[in-house]
Amino acid sequence: MEKLHIDNTSGVLLLFAFIDSLMLALAYPAIRKVTGDMLPTRYFAIEGILSCACGLLVCMSWNSKKFRRFSFGIFKGMAFAEILVFACIGVSMYLWFNIWVFAIGTLITQCIICVFMGRILNSFRVAIFPDREREFYDNNMHIVSSISYLLGLTVVAIWPIPLDVSILLWGFGCFGDIGWLIIYRRHKSKFNSIDKN
Repeated sequence: MEKLHIDNTSGVLLLFAFIDSLMLALAYPAIRKVTGDMLPTRYFAIEGILSCACGLLVCMSWNSKKFRRFSFGIFKGMAFAEILVFACIGVSMYLWFNIWVFAIGTLITQCIICVFMGRILNSFRVAIFPDREREFYDNNMHIVSSISYLLGLTVVAIWPIPLDVSILLWGFGCFGDIGWLIIYRRHKSKFNSIDKN
């Protein structure tokens, strides 16, 4: 069996992904129950349509080198925006609990920020993990995420977490972005050279 290699870069990303996934796993059951009970079926259909349409638009635009360069240029701003928006939604839900603030806020964030971030991070992974290292990183990421979700969901199955705590966990759960901001700073020259040729 081939050894799985974890270097300093992947170690940072895996650690922050573990924390991120754990917080989401602890928050997910209570939030899912409330949103399922309080939002109409039509909202979930519209959410799916808009998410797919935005994903399709960004992926089709991604073939343009100019669009990719623009996206790489706004990465730090998008990462900070995602952290800030989720925190603001979480705090406002904690203080004033309005399901529509949560629903519309997450929908807009998912359609505008998360879709961009997904494409940008995919390109960043290719830049810093060559060949087999990318496969190892992706596999290790799935292992770490699965373990943290199993741990978080098991805790909730034994000791259900109240909705207000779940909302705060969800709102402050963007640790994956923090990990990528650290790696961006370390590998800025690699990231800035993407699509230069």
